[in-house]
Amino acid sequence: MDREEELFYRIENYLRAKMSEEDRKAFEAEMAADAQLVEAVNLQRFEHTSMEVLLEKDLTAKMAKWGQETRPPATGAKSRYPRLGIILIAVALLVGLFFLWKSTRSPERDSLMEEQEEAIPPATEELPPTKVELDTTRAIATEETEEKPPVTKKIVVPDDPPKERKRSLSSQALAVALYEERTPSHLQSSSTMRSGSPDQNEASALIRGIELFEEALYQEAINTLEQIDSVQEKQAFRAAEEYLAHAYFQAKEFDKAAVFFRNIRDNSRIIVRERAEGYLMLSLLANYDLHQLEVDQLLQSMTQDEYHEFHLVAVKAASSLE
Repeated sequence: MDREEELFYRIENYLRAKMSEEDRKAFEAEMAADAQLVEAVNLQRFEHTSMEVLLEKDLTAKMAKWGQETRPPATGAKSRYPRLGIILIAVALLVGLFFLWKSTRSPERDSLMEEQEEAIPPATEELPPTKVELDTTRAIATEETEEKPPVTKKIVVPDDPPKERKRSLSSQALAVALYEERTPSHLQSSSTMRSGSPDQNEASALIRGIELFEEALYQEAINTLEQIDSVQEKQAFRAAEEYLAHAYFQAKEFDKAAVFFRNIRDNSRIIVRERAEGYLMLSLLANYDLHQLEVDQLLQSMTQDEYHEFHLVAVKAASSLE
């Protein structure tokens, strides 16, 4: 176990209150003498708090979705007695109607009806069909004398912008519109991070970059957050990755945003992974002509999974691309 990993587990034990009283006092004494250790503890505490909030939001959304679903009706053997009762009632009605009809008939009434039918003579004569003659001479003369003007065809020349360019612009507008529907609200407050120790370095690149992101100064946030060394400051860079991804998307540098969202998806747990996968799809959708195969694969996966966090967004995107 290297030194950095050992420090990570020591901080975890401290935050989760798994240290003994003696070890806790010794660790807090180290923190009092080391400002970098304080910053690392606060960053790790921020990650815990953010993950708890995300888990709570995801669980609440899925519970609401499960509550809207209806259970299928229970299937069981149906009783045959209601159907048998209906059949018996129908038979009784038919028998009653038969006897009623029988009672209303009499020999005198039948003979009277036969005499009336014989008194009416059959209609044997048929009128000859009317013959209609059409005068076609005038129509023929008119067709011969009148000349029709020649038909001219209008050739329509297509506009210069190719279809591929128009489709690229429309896919970018679609990606931006869907992104605005799912703007990441969990990135809009850094109060959790700043609520740590008063000795925390407020001028650090991470905190300053988050402040610029919240002020919608996305290019300046990118320039500030990129100053964090991904090797020497691994924990701070991991906390800055999602801000960088969204800042690049807001700055319309969609391919760079896709690089960060793909890295987050491939190295995160399922809740963060689904969210990063959805934003990765939108980043690639903005340049659909270049990433059509990957976008179609992501859309197919998310539209088939009705519990995916971006299921409805994927359905809208797929229907708009048809």
